[in-house]
Amino acid sequence: MALGIRVVTTDGQAVSWLRAIGRTLCYNLDVLTLGIGFLLAAVPPAKRALHDMVTGTVVVNIIKK
Repeated sequence: MALGIRVVTTDGQAVSWLRAIGRTLCYNLDVLTLGIGFLLAAVPPAKRALHDMVTGTVVVNIIKK
Protein backbone atom coordinates (compact mmCIF):
# COMPACT_ATOMS: atom_id res chain seq x y z
CA MET A 1 0.00 0.00 0.00
CA ALA A 2 2.82 2.39 0.84
CA LEU A 3 4.44 1.78 -2.55
CA GLY A 4 1.19 2.11 -4.48
CA ILE A 5 1.28 -1.43 -5.88
CA ARG A 6 -1.19 -4.28 -5.68
CA VAL A 7 -1.15 -7.99 -6.52
CA VAL A 8 -4.10 -9.13 -8.66
CA THR A 9 -4.87 -12.11 -10.86
CA THR A 10 -4.08 -11.88 -14.56
CA ASP A 11 -7.70 -10.91 -15.26
CA GLY A 12 -7.64 -8.10 -12.67
CA GLN A 13 -9.56 -9.81 -9.87
CA ALA A 14 -8.57 -9.82 -6.20
CA VAL A 15 -6.22 -12.59 -5.12
CA SER A 16 -7.78 -15.36 -3.01
CA TRP A 17 -6.20 -16.60 0.21
CA LEU A 18 -5.26 -19.90 -1.39
CA ARG A 19 -3.54 -18.16 -4.29
CA ALA A 20 -1.76 -15.78 -1.89
CA ILE A 21 -0.45 -18.71 0.14
CA GLY A 22 0.70 -20.45 -3.05
CA ARG A 23 2.43 -17.25 -4.19
CA THR A 24 4.25 -17.01 -0.86
CA LEU A 25 5.41 -20.64 -1.07
CA CYS A 26 6.64 -20.13 -4.63
CA TYR A 27 8.35 -16.90 -3.57
CA ASN A 28 10.25 -18.86 -0.92
CA LEU A 29 11.34 -21.35 -3.59
CA ASP A 30 12.65 -18.44 -5.66
CA VAL A 31 14.72 -17.32 -2.69
CA LEU A 32 16.05 -20.84 -2.08
CA THR A 33 17.22 -21.12 -5.71
CA LEU A 34 19.43 -18.06 -5.22
CA GLY A 35 16.98 -15.73 -6.94
CA ILE A 36 16.84 -17.40 -10.34
CA GLY A 37 13.07 -16.98 -10.43
CA PHE A 38 13.44 -13.23 -9.93
CA LEU A 39 15.57 -12.89 -13.07
CA LEU A 40 12.46 -13.46 -15.17
CA ALA A 41 11.09 -10.14 -13.93
CA ALA A 42 13.90 -8.39 -15.80
CA VAL A 43 12.98 -9.99 -19.14
CA PRO A 44 10.40 -8.14 -21.26
CA PRO A 45 7.58 -8.31 -22.24
CA ALA A 46 6.05 -10.20 -19.30
CA LYS A 47 8.16 -8.67 -16.50
CA ARG A 48 6.75 -11.24 -14.07
CA ALA A 49 8.79 -13.30 -11.63
CA LEU A 50 8.45 -17.07 -11.57
CA HIS A 51 6.18 -17.05 -8.51
CA ASP A 52 3.79 -14.72 -10.37
CA MET A 53 3.77 -16.94 -13.46
CA VAL A 54 3.09 -20.10 -11.45
CA THR A 55 0.22 -18.59 -9.46
CA GLY A 56 -1.30 -16.50 -12.26
CA THR A 57 -0.79 -13.15 -10.59
CA VAL A 58 0.60 -9.81 -11.63
CA VAL A 59 1.76 -6.74 -9.68
CA VAL A 60 0.10 -3.51 -10.81
CA ASN A 61 0.70 0.15 -10.00
CA ILE A 62 -2.41 1.71 -8.45
CA ILE A 63 -1.11 5.27 -8.27
CA LYS A 64 -2.23 7.32 -11.27
CA LYS A 65 0.42 9.65 -12.64
